[in-house]
Amino acid sequence: MKDMNQFFIKQTSTGKIIKAFRKNFQITQKEIADAIGINESNMSSIENDKRIIGVDLATRLGAFL
Repeated sequence: MKDMNQFFIKQTSTGKIIKAFRKNFQITQKEIADAIGINESNMSSIENDKRIIGVDLATRLGAFL
């Protein structure tokens, strides 16, 4: 959980938070993308803040993580 502490101290983006959680749990982008029903390139776009996630996708990500 060491990587997570930095996100509660300073401002960050949704993508960086998702990526930190994913890495903390040692999950690949493909594994999480398959679990929440999107393709791997979309997962990459989310983590790189190139795609905005809506309520539905945020809920699925939250439930998975």
